[in-house]
Parts: sequence; structure tokens; C-alpha cells
Amino acid sequence: MLPPILAAAENVGTRAQRGITPRLSSVTEPSTTMVFDTEIETLKAAHRALDERIRQLELERSAGQLEVQRLKKRKLQLRDRITRLESSRLPDIIA
Repeated sequence: MLPPILAAAENVGTRAQRGITPRLSSVTEPSTTMVFDTEIETLKAAHRALDERIRQLELERSAGQLEVQRLKKRKLQLRDRITRLESSRLPDIIA
């Protein structure tokens, strides 16, 4: 069973895989920004939790390499999602 923070991140990742990705216009409402901030913070917490879990498994050496690889892949997916959300918060400015 996954810790609550990782389970929450699984739901966020699932929404992204289904193509439900919120888009921000150049003018954002405060409530929309707060939703993005909350989602980004949730994803960052899940990323840190995965990092810690991977570190524990590597120290224990009892976990299979497949599980560690799966967790690392999930961690990279979270990082990609965080990057996309953070970049979508910035308005498109034509220089």
C-alpha cells in the first residue's frame, strides 16, 4: 500500500495521462493559481517521498532492482509533470 502522499500523486499522474491538463491563459485568476500551487506542492512532496523510499531500498539491498527502477521511473514522471505545471504558470511573452 502506498503512503497517502504517493497515492495522491498517482491520481495526479493519472489525470495527466488521460489528457486532463489544466491550461492557464496569460491572465490567471487567483483561485486557478492556488490550484496549481497546491498541485505542484503535492507533486513535490510525492517526489521527495519517492526519493527517500528509493534511498531506503538501495541501503537495505533487500528490494529487487525492478522495484527500484519502477520507483525511479515514477519519480522522473513526477519531475516532468512538475516542470510542465511550473512552465504553464508563466505567461507566454513574445520578446
